[in-house]
Amino acid sequence: MGNRGMSPIMRPVQAKFLRTLLKDEHIRLIQMGAAPHLTLRDLEALPDASLFESFADLQATPEPPDLAENEPLNWEIPDHLLPKWQPAEGELEDKLLGAWQGRAAGCILGKPFEGAGINVPWDRFVDYLKATSQWPLTNYALNAVEEAVQFLGSPLGCPRSWRTNLQSVETDDDLRYTYCGLEVLNRAGKDFTTADVAHWWTTRLVPDQLYTAEQAALANLFALGQPHPWEFDKFLIQEDWDWVRRNLNPYVEWIGAAIRADGWAYGFAGNPHEAALAAQKDARLSHERNGEYSEIFFAALISASFRFEISQAVEIALDFIPPRCRLALALRETRSAVGRGMDETEFLVWAHQNFDHYHPVHAINNAVLCLGALLLHPSDFGKAICLAVMGGWDTDCTGATVGSVMGARLGTRNLPESWIAPLNNRIELELPGASPKTLTGMADFAEEVWRKVNPS
Repeated sequence: MGNRGMSPIMRPVQAKFLRTLLKDEHIRLIQMGAAPHLTLRDLEALPDASLFESFADLQATPEPPDLAENEPLNWEIPDHLLPKWQPAEGELEDKLLGAWQGRAAGCILGKPFEGAGINVPWDRFVDYLKATSQWPLTNYALNAVEEAVQFLGSPLGCPRSWRTNLQSVETDDDLRYTYCGLEVLNRAGKDFTTADVAHWWTTRLVPDQLYTAEQAALANLFALGQPHPWEFDKFLIQEDWDWVRRNLNPYVEWIGAAIRADGWAYGFAGNPHEAALAAQKDARLSHERNGEYSEIFFAALISASFRFEISQAVEIALDFIPPRCRLALALRETRSAVGRGMDETEFLVWAHQNFDHYHPVHAINNAVLCLGALLLHPSDFGKAICLAVMGGWDTDCTGATVGSVMGARLGTRNLPESWIAPLNNRIELELPGASPKTLTGMADFAEEVWRKVNPS
């Protein structure tokens, strides 16, 4: 389809950026078992003028023979016949508020540590926590400047989320996407399309609120020039949507789709099959294969957790993704490892020994941390979110996802006041237009959407 909207003049900063994309695409291909004909050294030696063409050339690398069967690009989610959930009086409201509060608390716990989780070796992150009496974690982040510089290279980020400063839930993409899912369901109903999600992104988000795969997809949407956002469904054919998802996007299996699962899970609380279907339509805007599967899995897991124990919800969610994909294999390995009686530290060491070859914001390794935290602490909210964050990698995302699952399972009445009270029921999304400013308002909106798309 060509390089739509790209200038023929290659700027130095653009060439540097494209070389990063080429390297990340090369790594992605190797991890899925492909054999690119260009080495990393070859990529470094490419002239600037050939970088666009080389990215497309890399994407054309033949896939391993069994990949299409084990990790299909057009995965059909199987049905899962569950009786309709009939929440008891007050149960839906209690659990939706718990889910929002849990997601917010987990996100804020992990937010100051995100830079360390991504940029610093895990043992240095552990050294910092131990040096500041935060191992194991039991509370929101404490910034100790001298130790942070010594072990992490700089002070912690996001000072408004430090324990000493915490007064509200500050803005974060993990929370904006949750609201996005609910707004799309509210406006377009359960039969929404990927175009409805694209419309929301192009009209409600600004570019610096997106990262990696989402940023690439948004840039590609704008590079189309026409049609207008509200006309995507009318004018774009499947080839266009494939281009939006894949062009200059080596991040199709990173964590971005997984953190967008919650809005669909809340809108279809107790109905994991519908949550999985909705998540898949959302994921296909920017992700594929294990990136897509991760959003399906977590949407189903969170939805099922509104009515089932964690272990049963995990079994249900696994049924919705390809059984031999790398994500499913990693999750089953995790379940087996935890079942052997590991303690927290043993689990975290095992996770890093087996999955540290993935990028710190990849979908698979972070899903392993989430599942391990949930299985080791299926009824202890604080210990679950803390264990997820102690594992490093994408700490605000894992903390948020585990918090969401636990909040949906336990409900607000069973969440520890020590984790919820410091948030002061205040949340900021930094979105144009009106949106709730409180966690109770977010939960009320989620209940309104649930009743709209799950008629009695």
